Amino acid sequence: MKTIIYFFQSILIYTFFIFGKIIGLKLSRLIFKNIFSILGPVFKSKNTLNNNLTTYNHNITDKDKKRIISSMWNNYGMTFIEYV
Repeated sequence: MKTIIYFFQSILIYTFFIFGKIIGLKLSRLIFKNIFSILGPVFKSKNTLNNNLTTYNHNITDKDKKRIISSMWNNYGMTFIEYV
């Protein structure tokens, strides 16, 4: 079952790379920054991020956590498409 899931994940990633190659770096960075900021919080890494930020600084506010996590997902989206 894992092999099938990995196969579909790889097809999705290759499709993203091809899409990014076609539309160009500047526009694709903007698009994938938004895609990652929308889809990123859906994954189960959300709890890990909150725990790590709390461990880093016990006095951090929820507003600052949200800002840092949002910036991180934006950065991941822009970095992802630069692999093309």
